[in-house]
Amino acid sequence: MRKVVGYMTNKLKKILIYTAWSVLFGTVLALFYRSFSLSILLLIAFGILTHYSKELITQYTNNRLSIGLLITLEIIKFTILLYFAFTYSWILFIVLIVTSFLLQIKRLFSYFDLNRFYDYLSIILNVGVINCLSFYVHTRFLSLTVVYSLIPIVSLFLFLNRKKVYFI
Repeated sequence: MRKVVGYMTNKLKKILIYTAWSVLFGTVLALFYRSFSLSILLLIAFGILTHYSKELITQYTNNRLSIGLLITLEIIKFTILLYFAFTYSWILFIVLIVTSFLLQIKRLFSYFDLNRFYDYLSIILNVGVINCLSFYVHTRFLSLTVVYSLIPIVSLFLFLNRKKVYFI
């Protein structure tokens, strides 16, 4: 128990900063159109839970506590997803499920020696898609200006990952 809690608290700073960055740009752009929405906190919580789930699956052992914790995280994530489905749209629900699934199958990409592809896919999903969704959560529409504004940011993250400066 103590080992799992210590592992999670060490990763908390990295995951919290990374998840906050993932929604920051979309939130700032959305403030020009509408006021701040508290639903963005649920999107941040969803990102944190997705990263914890990914870490638990990557570091999987045959420990019952890890499996119980993983099931608990997935139930909380599914509850957040249902909130987004009923409050915003089912398309948001589907996009978040696909994003969560693709981010959690890192072990499968490692098995087929596709780690570099997974890194690129993870950057595109976290920086590109999650920022667009954070804009959508605030405004309930998606502007092409946001998508075009994210292209240089995603390109920068892809370049930094290529140079091994940025790690997910």
